[in-house]
Amino acid sequence: MRTAPYVPTIQPEVIIKPSARPMLTDRVHATLDRLIALLEREARQDFVPVEKIEVSGFADPEENSEEVVVTQWVKISAEAALDYWDRLGATLEAWIDLLPEELARIAAERIAVEVRWDAQ
Repeated sequence: MRTAPYVPTIQPEVIIKPSARPMLTDRVHATLDRLIALLEREARQDFVPVEKIEVSGFADPEENSEEVVVTQWVKISAEAALDYWDRLGATLEAWIDLLPEELARIAAERIAVEVRWDAQ
């Protein structure tokens, strides 16, 4: 019988980097609050220990675009992290479909989510 790894019930630290601050309008911030709660819930349900969540800004001058990048740092192997990220992608798509139209547009067009792990 395989036991699931211990996952603390405390929420991980959320770090908002200076590069993200100019992009955090009220609507983006409201969408991020919902997204971070979803990421925390999904990690708990999948027994994925989360070290921290970082929110940073990314600007692409060639495309004249910018987006907020939410990085969930996990403490699992690379293979397990990639599997989790894959499952999370489907969950995020379903979540966006349930959001009010304006927040769904923000989530789809102005926010990116990535999962990172430390090499173990």
